[in-house]
Amino acid sequence: MLNLKSKIVLTVLIILTGLVYNGCTKSNPVTSDQVDVQLIYENSGVVDSLTGICSAFQIRNYFIELPQLQNCDSLRICFTAGTDGDLSNIEFFAMSNSNLIRIYNIEGLTINNVKQFDVSLPVGYMNNLQLRLKLFASVCTGQTYHLYMKDLRIYSIN
Repeated sequence: MLNLKSKIVLTVLIILTGLVYNGCTKSNPVTSDQVDVQLIYENSGVVDSLTGICSAFQIRNYFIELPQLQNCDSLRICFTAGTDGDLSNIEFFAMSNSNLIRIYNIEGLTINNVKQFDVSLPVGYMNNLQLRLKLFASVCTGQTYHLYMKDLRIYSIN
């Protein structure tokens, strides 16, 4: 005769076996959404480093051609960046039908650290991106301010 403890253990095992079997039957298969992520652009090391004083407003533009994006709907962009200029920003633009469309913007001290984000590409995307770095600070103490970006990687997501 089974004691109460053995009955509880047996009941729990039967319930767990039923749940596992029900979750893995052919009518309810385990599936995963396969996402194809491919590295299409890489700039290892320093992409750019800007230095200036409070009264200087520096802008650098980079054009990145990505001809591999024939059937791509979105991008994953990863980089490391840092600044001590509270009004600095980093922007990415996509060219669509001869217009620049901003697809990402990060400002101020939130720039600091590693960034990874996914963006959808606009309709009519023309296979190139523009990266814009702006260095500026609101406080003028005579010190120099910095903005840097490094290890830029761009992936296509299909």
